[in-house]
Amino acid sequence: MAMTQAQILIDFEEEVGEAFGAVSDADVIRWFNLGQSRLRRKYEKVAEIVWTAALRSVALPTDYLGFGRLTVNAGISPEPWYVFGDTLILQDPGGASSAGGARLHYYSEWPNVTAAAPSQLTTVEDQACMNFALHRFFKKLLSNHSHYARFAALVGQETMEREWMKQESDRYYQDFLDARDDTPSLPPAFFYEG
Repeated sequence: MAMTQAQILIDFEEEVGEAFGAVSDADVIRWFNLGQSRLRRKYEKVAEIVWTAALRSVALPTDYLGFGRLTVNAGISPEPWYVFGDTLILQDPGGASSAGGARLHYYSEWPNVTAAAPSQLTTVEDQACMNFALHRFFKKLLSNHSHYARFAALVGQETMEREWMKQESDRYYQDFLDARDDTPSLPPAFFYEG
């Protein structure tokens, strides 16, 4: 089930209890989205690209991060090419021999969770991102005395142990790393396939 922004906030509040008031909703969602980018999982997308005769290069989509594969449209003869940065370059010095097109399979970042867009990760990956957000929560509390004092006042314990908070932060981060390492990673990149 895809986690919505509201569900992320509810789950986060269940974990930290009364201390939830020590951070804003925006902080929690920002940390969750940051966890998505640190999972080392990329979003697989497909785009149609076209070129005209004699064209030497084609700009790839603006959200392009990595190459998957290129499937030339039916009736088009494949030409030697390579990807450099965010550009597909045709190797023939005269450019493309004819107009054509192809379907590009590529990787981009996962879309951020917003009020209108739920998470598109798996349940395990969502939990990993939640662990990352909890790690960042405890790191924030430890980073500044005023945050720490606010947290201690919210939970009603003036002598909250800093060492306990550091252990909680480290535990959540280790849970994040374990989940990240247990989920499949991207296939190797193909720098040339023409």
